[in-house]
Amino acid sequence: GDTSDLVAVLLKAVCMIQKVSLLITVLGWLVVAAFAMEQDPTALSVKELKRILFERGVDFSDCVEKSELVRRFVETKDTPGSGKGAVQQSYVTIAGLECVTIDTSGNAPQLIIIVSHGYGANNEDLLPMAEPLIQAASLKNVLFVFPNGILNMGGISRAWWPVDMMRLQMAAMSGRLDSIFAQPPEGLKEARNLVLDLIGHLKQQYNLPNSRFVLAGFSQGSMLSVDVALHLEESVAALCVFSGVLLCPNEWKALIANHKGINVIQSHGTQDPLLPFGLATQLKSLFELNGNKIDFVSFAGGHTIPPQVVTKWASLLKDMSQ
Repeated sequence: GDTSDLVAVLLKAVCMIQKVSLLITVLGWLVVAAFAMEQDPTALSVKELKRILFERGVDFSDCVEKSELVRRFVETKDTPGSGKGAVQQSYVTIAGLECVTIDTSGNAPQLIIIVSHGYGANNEDLLPMAEPLIQAASLKNVLFVFPNGILNMGGISRAWWPVDMMRLQMAAMSGRLDSIFAQPPEGLKEARNLVLDLIGHLKQQYNLPNSRFVLAGFSQGSMLSVDVALHLEESVAALCVFSGVLLCPNEWKALIANHKGINVIQSHGTQDPLLPFGLATQLKSLFELNGNKIDFVSFAGGHTIPPQVVTKWASLLKDMSQ
């Protein structure tokens, strides 16, 4: 009896040793694999290489082939990914608005770009634009701020104010869209005040004047950006208006008299099915009333932001960040 008990104990001990040995072996494989992955950037995809270089704050705009990205990856492997020039992405609430921020300045920006999304999107919708802008313009001292719309439309969809889409489509088909935009929409004032508070908070935090701010947006967000800019006492450095139209024309025409010398990039598709091209040209005319510098880009397309406009935006930011 004693012998059989001893054998059983020994068998259990052997099984335990085998399990521990197997576990150690597996862990060893994992460590080796992780080490190999870290040391072998050729195992990474082009997208992963770009993401890592972007997070390190490393310029790779001149890299065309994957081999060039790999070489840049190896050359900058000791880059810590912090400090001036590195890219820091954060999710924060500023002045009551949920924001995603991308900072290349080490928390000391000299230029702040606030980008407002369109109807039904959210603050991550335009986030992918930051990387090509930072790379193309070699932006080392900027802060991008992407605020979330205040109207929750369910799920992750947000808006800045409600829109009666059926009424908008009916007006578009009947050629009476002017009447839709003649009066300030309900909710615009609330959204504007929150973005004005956001700007005020950032001005105080970083000790920057309005002339170091760029307001940009797409669709509803672009119209909000224009409205905010016109309600500021001092002009911003630039406005980037992508697929936006003239809103509350009487009020905007009165306000623009106080703003001269704003750099404006405006783009609109000639086949835009939501906001007709003709309404965009009315907004262009408003900017021209007061001698603002406007670069108007029309393109054969719909409700979107074309690549050539991103290139112009990058050029503008590069000039302003130097």
